[in-house]
Amino acid sequence: MSLPPAVTDVSDGGSDLLLDTVLFTHVAGLSSRQRRLDAAQTGLAGCEPGPCSAERLASTLPVARRHILRSAYPQVHQALALVQDALAFVGRGLPDIGESLALIRSTLTLIGQPFASVRDTLTFISAALASIGGTLTLISAALSARSLAPSGGVDP
Repeated sequence: MSLPPAVTDVSDGGSDLLLDTVLFTHVAGLSSRQRRLDAAQTGLAGCEPGPCSAERLASTLPVARRHILRSAYPQVHQALALVQDALAFVGRGLPDIGESLALIRSTLTLIGQPFASVRDTLTFISAALASIGGTLTLISAALSARSLAPSGGVDP
């Protein structure tokens, strides 16, 4: 539904006429809200249900805008309540997720403890092998020194 050109020429005392025009055009185009708009026009402008003249419509747009916005507030509150309920529903699941993560963490800790013992054992075995390797190196050096010693000499 487009507004007559006269509506764009009328000043309504400083209110935002463009916003009024866009709001009116948007709301008037929706069939579910058409009855509210007709009732607002009838009650506020004194017109019969249906289109009013451009001048009368332009003079009542601020009042109609407030009426339409006031009727939209409950819908906004319902939408916000729905979002809040959805967030609360999701939030109820978060403690379960936290408990699951704690269970996984404690399971990994329990599994990690034997691995730590195995690691400590392997570290001890590695140190023992290094010590044995050092001892074998000393024995090998002693045997090499003995084989290189002159054969008729005094044993050390």
